[in-house]
Amino acid sequence: MVSPLITLSLSQAALKVGDRLPDFKVRAATQTDLVDFSTADALGKGPVVWAFYPLAFTSVCTAEVCELRDTLGRFSELNARVYGVSIDTPQTNRIFAQKENLNFPLVSDPNREMVPKFGIVADMVAGVKHVAKRAVYVSDSEGRIVYAWVSEDPKARPDFEQVRAALRNAK
Repeated sequence: MVSPLITLSLSQAALKVGDRLPDFKVRAATQTDLVDFSTADALGKGPVVWAFYPLAFTSVCTAEVCELRDTLGRFSELNARVYGVSIDTPQTNRIFAQKENLNFPLVSDPNREMVPKFGIVADMVAGVKHVAKRAVYVSDSEGRIVYAWVSEDPKARPDFEQVRAALRNAK
């Protein structure tokens, strides 16, 4: 059963260019570590790419994170950090990062704290309720959204060249 707080926030509109990052406190996973992670941890160090995906280990999500992995250097050249974000548990995301040899953290939102604040909750994907829509945001170092792409189609793939263009203009 979905809590009333989540039910209220499910109807929020997706964040758009000019909006500020919402406050959140969640966990992030790398291939080796699980760490606490918050909005403040993402700010002040350059632009950030937030790549939301519905579920780890699904074919389209795997293809997307592997494309990010393979092109991360092109984002790093622009002083950007990349985070994948899903409702998967930190442990699941750590295993996913290990299996796919991911070179960026995966942010876990199993309690649906972050995804509803971005306004990108999908009703159902692959039989799981209230997952993240496939979306990519770029925020500047101060937490302002400078690029937003949200898809209603869970099989759609973002155009990472557009993301790079947004990063070139981000502070």
